[in-house]
Amino acid sequence: AYALFAKPKDSNGALLDYYAVSAEARGTGIGSKFLSGFHTVLEPHKVKHILLEVEAPDATNDPAEKEIRERRIRFYKRCLCKMSNIRSALFGVDYRVLYLSFDGRMIPDKAIAGELRTMYRLILAPILKTEEDFRKNAVVFD
Repeated sequence: AYALFAKPKDSNGALLDYYAVSAEARGTGIGSKFLSGFHTVLEPHKVKHILLEVEAPDATNDPAEKEIRERRIRFYKRCLCKMSNIRSALFGVDYRVLYLSFDGRMIPDKAIAGELRTMYRLILAPILKTEEDFRKNAVVFD
């Protein structure tokens, strides 16, 4: 399993920007075990929750792709992630945003949206140079 996080210096949240389990290890429980250990790795960095993006199931017309996206959401929910009402669009790809609070607290949508915007700026600053670039390519809907 592999995970990549982005964390602004002054934030107690991190964005799980990429998460993958090798094809041969899928279905063995390694993905759930790995995700359940994130708090141990992230606690020294003062992370209290993570945000996760999943491609929006309703943004595809392909039934097979829709099922893959819904299966991802079900996986994260089984791992105690909560679905927010926040959606985002990055470079034309629509996402639903989930979160995992390590102390079990609910995170308001407004806070999630603000953190996500900050994280996008952190990650995408080398690529998106102007406000117009961000408005066109990194949108958070709250």
